[in-house]
Amino acid sequence: ALQGLAPHSREHIARETSTSLEFGDAEFFLGTAFRSLIVSSTEAWKVTAALGRVLEVLVECGKQEQGRGAPSPTGCLGKEAGEFVFRFAMPDAAADALLGGGGAVVSNLRAETGTKIFVENDVVQAGERQCRVIGREAKVQRCLWRILDLINQTSGAIGVAPGTATSVAIAAAPAAATAAS
Repeated sequence: ALQGLAPHSREHIARETSTSLEFGDAEFFLGTAFRSLIVSSTEAWKVTAALGRVLEVLVECGKQEQGRGAPSPTGCLGKEAGEFVFRFAMPDAAADALLGGGGAVVSNLRAETGTKIFVENDVVQAGERQCRVIGREAKVQRCLWRILDLINQTSGAIGVAPGTATSVAIAAAPAAATAAS
């Protein structure tokens, strides 16, 4: 989907938001049928803007998936009507901060945004953990903004210097749609 025509192409979103959007080396994003997309910028608000645009594309993919019948556990749709699944990876230390002591931070974020948030226990690759946010589009977007805020707040604690590129790896496009990339 992100290889398609503007306004949803990866190149268009990158230009529009002044970010770098690159497909990762791994063929699939952590056990899904999606390619990894790395969104990077030296300014966090630009990453947030790009994530919002990518979320729009994933919602469109979810609507297409919905037209094909039952949602796939590795697809774009949640179990409930109107829910979408946004998958991403974040640094292990940021995932720990998202969870908070006894799960307090993630519980508060779930209540604040009305989303379901899952952080896998295992570190999967390059010190990152897989996460999922599930909910209606506007709620997922609000939750992603808050999570990106948290990543930026913890960046010093995880050894990232201020002004360094903020990157988020997300499950962004079915592998078949990006085979030509």
